[in-house]
Amino acid sequence: MNVMLLGSVGIVRYSTEMARNLRNNKYGIDVDSRIYRSLPFLGAVPGQAIGTLFTDFSKYKIVHNLTAYTFLKPPRRKFILVTTAHELQAFTKPELNDLQLLTLQDKLWFNYILKSSKDEILGSDYVMTNSIQTRNEVHKLGMPTKRIFLTNLGVDDRFLRKILKKRTGKFIIGCVSTIGPRKNTLFAINAFKKITSKNVELHLWGKSIYRKNEVPVAIGDDKRIKLMKYAPESKFVDIYDSFNVFVLPSLYEGFGLPIIEAKARGLPVILYKKAHISPEVKRYCFEAEDEQHMADIIQNLKDNGYNEKLRKKATNDARRFTWARTAEETIKAYRKIIG
Repeated sequence: MNVMLLGSVGIVRYSTEMARNLRNNKYGIDVDSRIYRSLPFLGAVPGQAIGTLFTDFSKYKIVHNLTAYTFLKPPRRKFILVTTAHELQAFTKPELNDLQLLTLQDKLWFNYILKSSKDEILGSDYVMTNSIQTRNEVHKLGMPTKRIFLTNLGVDDRFLRKILKKRTGKFIIGCVSTIGPRKNTLFAINAFKKITSKNVELHLWGKSIYRKNEVPVAIGDDKRIKLMKYAPESKFVDIYDSFNVFVLPSLYEGFGLPIIEAKARGLPVILYKKAHISPEVKRYCFEAEDEQHMADIIQNLKDNGYNEKLRKKATNDARRFTWARTAEETIKAYRKIIG
């Protein structure tokens, strides 16, 4: 059986890890891949759509669209089309869209690209979903259960290396995420400001999509809150290891890979209790009911440490999510599809 993987830099880690891990399968399945680059201003989606114009699909039994971005399919296609659905917040929770805060380019993305991805998902023969939550959302959109497969995302070997002991000194609360309304970043800022200790800091890594002055106004004159630059992929583990606590008060996550990454590095993770996050991802996390509750959880962790029994459970659970496991589950799905 021959399989073609279609990916793009828009979902770079999933695309590259799937391509790398699926090639080394023990079932005699030949896997090719095409990872398309972004076009200037237009982005990743047109790059993938145009790139597929020059791809011969005739020899492939399965074509797996790893991104859910539209691509130009040949007429009368004979291959089985599989598409991975990463998140459906734009359709299931549209009130969380950040349209009024984004650039014209981002508004075009939400209004046209994401809407076309819904058609791409529902027009596929089978759908891979990255979480229980996404699986249920795809089913509610109209895809029969028998055509949906669950293949959780994973962490790579960097996150599985030995965890170093934390240095004494500053107690760092950190977040690696887009800084924006859907990620609920102001919740974390307001919660942190309720902590009066001087030897604590909040480090926010990521691009801000809030209105220009919203974050500076929320921070005020609190010098303990640091707006860091965009987190480079190569430094992810070092950044996580610089934290004592990881917070992600996001309102919605399709999967929430940073949650798994932080737990895999032995960090206590604090989420927002009312958030829409899949149950297998938020296992062994603390869940804050409000800003004061988050501040209290952080203060308790600072004063009393992270319970060792809970830490081991959380770390071991997170380390089950590997890309090798994702590939294995994907191969099983391919074999079931072929029958």
